[in-house]
Amino acid sequence: MIKSFACRDTERLFNDEPLRRFQSFERQARKRLMVLNAAPSLDALLRNPGNMFHALGGDRKGQYAISINRQWRICFEWHEGNAFNVEIVDYH
Repeated sequence: MIKSFACRDTERLFNDEPLRRFQSFERQARKRLMVLNAAPSLDALLRNPGNMFHALGGDRKGQYAISINRQWRICFEWHEGNAFNVEIVDYH
């Protein structure tokens, strides 16, 4: 379950508020946010290859990501079965 957001725009999208910033991939992003919110474990995210789930390194070590498309990712931290500091970013 998503417990917190690092980005206000990501939270607004999760709450079905339209955003121009994410307009080109809004549907895919919402779908991935719903998958993350429903995930009981990291293993559940890993089992679905369509999520393109992966652990991050470098300055994002300790975070995980789900790909929305080639450019954008949903990044988050995972603690005790919940997602924290969820944000949609282009970290490339």
